[in-house]
Amino acid sequence: MTTITHTGVGVVLGWGAGALMPELFDDSSSKLHWMFIFAVLSNIPDGDLLLHLIPRRWRQGSPLWEYRGITHSILAVLLFGYSFVPICGESVCSVKGLQMGGIFSLVVALHLLCDSLDGSSGVSLFAPWSSRKVTTGYKLNEDLPLDVLSSARGRMQFGYGVFVETLCVTLPIFVLMACAGAARAGF
Repeated sequence: MTTITHTGVGVVLGWGAGALMPELFDDSSSKLHWMFIFAVLSNIPDGDLLLHLIPRRWRQGSPLWEYRGITHSILAVLLFGYSFVPICGESVCSVKGLQMGGIFSLVVALHLLCDSLDGSSGVSLFAPWSSRKVTTGYKLNEDLPLDVLSSARGRMQFGYGVFVETLCVTLPIFVLMACAGAARAGF
């Protein structure tokens, strides 16, 4: 998935978290605060792209240090999710901190799910215990019957991909959050 899609998912989830869980996300600042934090969380696993700055001979031999390696694992999901709790001013040992860490971890886990939908080689879900990559086998940008856009596909591959990802990933999450917020408000 593109960074645009990961960011969009994070922004929508941050907006929804502020509205749906005010007892957890009761920050006096605007929802923009949570939207920003969730957008960062939803992109954090792709920090492994920075590993390409390390010379290949130093990271050679371990698939864990490749793109979608250890930063795309269950272990990393928990570490990234719970590391943001103190940044938000909560103790990880408190009930509220544990709940926030769980929500933050789910946001990071959605990154892994999105990446497994793009038809790539998959994600190293069980790293460091296994370097085997897991994928859904589904290619979101190729398996959809969007014949209207198929002619533009060759010319605007990136734009087409962002459109499909927005249509099939970000927009449904937004609709679910809006419906849940309306139900919570009693509409």
